[in-house]
Amino acid sequence: MPGLKCNLCSRSYTGLLGYLILFLLVSLNLLLIMGTMKERKPGDSSIQRQAEAVIRDKLKKKLGCSLGESPDTLDKLKLDGFCDAECPICVEIWAHQGPAKSAQMAKVMKDMCKLLLAEKKLGKPCRKIFVVSDQDAVSHLKNSWQGEFAKTFGIELQVVDIDDMTKQQIRQAQKEQYR
Repeated sequence: MPGLKCNLCSRSYTGLLGYLILFLLVSLNLLLIMGTMKERKPGDSSIQRQAEAVIRDKLKKKLGCSLGESPDTLDKLKLDGFCDAECPICVEIWAHQGPAKSAQMAKVMKDMCKLLLAEKKLGKPCRKIFVVSDQDAVSHLKNSWQGEFAKTFGIELQVVDIDDMTKQQIRQAQKEQYR
């Protein structure tokens, strides 16, 4: 019967004891591996929040200004990015890949309304930006009243390029979230 040598104490174990120890070590290793893996729940949006940070960073470089948290004057209204300048910049980010479905179109409109509310609460004209990483995500805005809404109220639609790995992570998260 083959033996098992322990790397910690340099002892060799043979026979049934060797197999038992091997089984315990493999089981313990699996438990340790599984304990470090985080199971994501069906509605978990942590991947999208991580992707939003990547998109925010790309937009920050494109605009040449830092995008921080919402100012206190906005109270409970939290934007995905804000730059306090002579003409403040208010940003909402949507980390999505592919065309928007009906409920997602409503989410886009809610984000645009947040931008308008932020401008109103700040009491001065703002540069309002809705940013995505996939043109298809906002393709429904081309010939629709929602697109006309964005134009009429001065909401810029920006598309920034992100790395393929982040795009794939977003797509995978969307599949897992599909109901």
